[in-house]
Amino acid sequence: MTVSFMGYSERGIVIALCDDIVHSKQRIARLGDLLTAIKPGNRLSELIIDEATILVEQGFSDFGDADLVFLIDHTVNGEKKKLAIFVEAKVHTDTSHPKTLRARWREFIGRLEGDMSVKSNLFVQLYRKMRLINKLTNPDEFALTDSIASRWSLGANQVIQRAADKLREYAEDSWFIGLIPDTDQDAISVKRNEIERFDPAQYCLPEWNASQIGFLTWPAIEEICERDQDDWPQTLKTFKSNLGQIYNEYDPTGLARAPEVHDCCLYRGQTVLIRNRSSRSSRWVDVEHDGQYFSESERSKNDDLEAVHPPPKVDFTHLIPSTEVDYEWNPPPGNEFRPNECEQVPQPPRTIRVVNAGAKTTRVREVGLDGEIIEPSFRVFTHHIRRAES
Repeated sequence: MTVSFMGYSERGIVIALCDDIVHSKQRIARLGDLLTAIKPGNRLSELIIDEATILVEQGFSDFGDADLVFLIDHTVNGEKKKLAIFVEAKVHTDTSHPKTLRARWREFIGRLEGDMSVKSNLFVQLYRKMRLINKLTNPDEFALTDSIASRWSLGANQVIQRAADKLREYAEDSWFIGLIPDTDQDAISVKRNEIERFDPAQYCLPEWNASQIGFLTWPAIEEICERDQDDWPQTLKTFKSNLGQIYNEYDPTGLARAPEVHDCCLYRGQTVLIRNRSSRSSRWVDVEHDGQYFSESERSKNDDLEAVHPPPKVDFTHLIPSTEVDYEWNPPPGNEFRPNECEQVPQPPRTIRVVNAGAKTTRVREVGLDGEIIEPSFRVFTHHIRRAES
């Protein structure tokens, strides 16, 4: 008689991968197979691994939990080296509407531009691990705030502290990997055309390092498992039991979906930027809007929106109010300026700073004459905010 286990979705298959690696007679070779599959190609595929430790779902307080951390001892030209590889996993159905890697990247840019509705984003998670490594290796030079958070602490939990102490031994050489439901070709395209062209200095991301970012794809991992089925029994069984959940076998890029936030679409020949969406409709702004104020958003059925390929370069600063800029809130004469009659709102005009930029309304705080922030915050119509001069 036997006892077996069956994992569900993202955590289930991550645990299955680890189970197969540690129980394989060729465990070092199997781990090497995964590193070789990281795209774009890099020196990780050439490692001579001596031994490895795998941390699963390890918490690091303000720096977030890590789905996987590989702590690898390896040899280079006879010299012993150490390496840390963080892996953040996403599956096809980890959101209500399956996202492509490019959509996750645009969502990340939107977060940096002030869209606080963006929560569990792949690139935010990878950046948090970059900050963690800097905290461990350069504590005296660590910047306390950035565009993602104003608090970065490991806390006092002893388990987290022990994990951080162990990680510190490997932190000088670190990589940050997204494990994703896209294809290898999609991963390479996003890395080269989006991530490598990104300027972190624009957004106050002091530890951002595009050269250390890579991607593993679930289709590639399943192909590896199929080649050596005896070494990957639990992972193959989990792929089968989660068919269509880990990645879409027939549509790996997840294109059959509602528009994502920050997608560009065509609406009746007009190029628009999606600001928020549901399964049936989306709220958007006109990409070509060129008035004094931010554009007033409109809502359309998703069936009336057509994806734009390739996606155009969009200047978010002219379409979405940023949390980094002070604006003038000065509604045009004759307009009702209170989105909610029950909320106390000062009389315009006012200098304001954005707290959370929404498609229809934006939560703001008043900025005083000396630059001080005046509480409490209040909500205004987004299209009543004057755009900053270029």
